[in-house]
Amino acid sequence: MIWFSSIRTLAVTLTASIQEGDLVFLYQDARRNWIARAGEGRFHTHRGYLDLKDLVGLEYGVFVKTSLGQLLAVFKPRLLELVNSFSRPTQIMYPKDIGYAIYQLGLKDGDTVIEVGTGSGALTGALAQAIAPNGRVYTYENREEFLKSAKKNVEKTGLSSQVTFRNMDPSEGFLELNADAAVIDLGDPWKMVGPAWEALAGGGMLAGFTPTVNQLEKLAEALRKGGFLVFEAVELLMREFKTETGKVRPESRMIGHCERISVLSPNLSFGYQELIYSYSYLRQSMDSSRGEITVEKMSALWNHLPRRRCYVRNLRQQHRQ
Repeated sequence: MIWFSSIRTLAVTLTASIQEGDLVFLYQDARRNWIARAGEGRFHTHRGYLDLKDLVGLEYGVFVKTSLGQLLAVFKPRLLELVNSFSRPTQIMYPKDIGYAIYQLGLKDGDTVIEVGTGSGALTGALAQAIAPNGRVYTYENREEFLKSAKKNVEKTGLSSQVTFRNMDPSEGFLELNADAAVIDLGDPWKMVGPAWEALAGGGMLAGFTPTVNQLEKLAEALRKGGFLVFEAVELLMREFKTETGKVRPESRMIGHCERISVLSPNLSFGYQELIYSYSYLRQSMDSSRGEITVEKMSALWNHLPRRRCYVRNLRQQHRQ
């Protein structure tokens, strides 16, 4: 896959212009590029400075010159560039892992996502972009200093209105119910399997990130016992190419192992079989006394099956409708 950004001259009429206070992406080359804010002040580089007020009113996609004549392209920053400028009290997720997880989770406008382990907020921002403008991300972080940093980072993206930050441990249960997806990025993600099951809607998806094989094994075991189907556990490798004419070849270095991604869904078929078994058992018991089978009696029986409670709650709601 190849990405190109178009450079346009000032003579071309563009649809968007830079306003005071807007973030801009200043590009010299692949190694030297920066995020700046249009307005007062100067932006200094090793090849001269740029008066940021001179950017106001320009169109995106033009060249500007520094005081020493260095050309810089001016772009509207993507989330990718904004995340690269984040302060990082914790290691952030790589784009290759974030993008794949969002695609597998099937996130779209209007979805509700719960996230455990906000960290620096890179994944939080990507989740917010995927479900905007009508969805919501509820992100949980134990460390207050991490949460403060993540809030500032996500504010840079302009997506903070889509995010609710919670400084608490959700291991005893999430405050949300019927979420479309859960994302777990912790050192011990298996502890969140039970709470995630309770918070997810029927058929909701879960993604877990584990850097070691031992963590993956523990997570997979907990998910199977917790009523999930393990759809996929993958490791993604990304290698860039040199694209100079006559010298096209793979780069010597690459982004190799970062995380193993596990994408799963609640095992609804298993829950349905268990429901049929419970219903049959109750029917046999009631037939002996010619009693009537009611939703209330079934609910009383199912209250003893906590891992299925979320699924049964959905069934009860559908029954009332």
